[in-house]
Amino acid sequence: MSLKRDIADGFPPSIDFPDELAAFVDWSEANNFSLWGVELQAGSRDDIEAWFGHIFANSRLGIFATGPDGSLYAIWKDAELEQRVVFLGSEGEVRNLTSNVLDFLRLLAIGYGEVGYADLSEPPEDDFVDMIDDEEDEEFERNTNEALPEFRVWLQKTYGVQIPQTGDELVDPEDKSFAEWVERMQLLHGK
Repeated sequence: MSLKRDIADGFPPSIDFPDELAAFVDWSEANNFSLWGVELQAGSRDDIEAWFGHIFANSRLGIFATGPDGSLYAIWKDAELEQRVVFLGSEGEVRNLTSNVLDFLRLLAIGYGEVGYADLSEPPEDDFVDMIDDEEDEEFERNTNEALPEFRVWLQKTYGVQIPQTGDELVDPEDKSFAEWVERMQLLHGK
C-alpha cells in the first residue's frame, strides 16, 4: 500500500484528502524527499484519542505527519467547514498554522527546522546541523538542506506560488480558533 493511500485512509470521512497533499506525498516519495521535523505518515484515531483522551475529536482532524518528538500535523475542519492545517505538540502545545495545504507547503519550503515550534516571524536558521546531536540525524538534515531547493522549484512550477521569506506571511499568530476549539473539546469531554 502506498504512503498516500495510508494517509488518506487515516482521514475521517468528513475530511477531504487535499489534492495538494496527495501531490506532495507523491513527489516526496518519487524524489526521496523528507524534511527535518515533519515526517509524512498516516495517523490514526488512536493518535487523536491519545492526545484528547476521547474519540470525539476524530471527525474533525486528519493526521498527515508527525514531528520527531511525537507531535502531530493535521487537517482540521473548523466551524465554517474550512480545512486548515494545525499543529498538536507533544507537550500539549497547539498552533493554527495555515488556512490551507498549499500555504502549508509554502511554509515548509521556507526551510524551518521544526515548523510547529519555529518562530515564524524570523527567517529560518541557515544551518540546522548545530541543533542536531545524533550523527544519523545530522546526515538526514544535510540531505534535507540539499533537497529543499528542488522542493521549492517543484512547488513554484506546479502551483505558480512564491515562497515567502518568513512564515508570518502565511500564519496569523492572532488566530486562536484552533486553540479555543481544543480547549472546548477538552472541557466538554473531561480532559
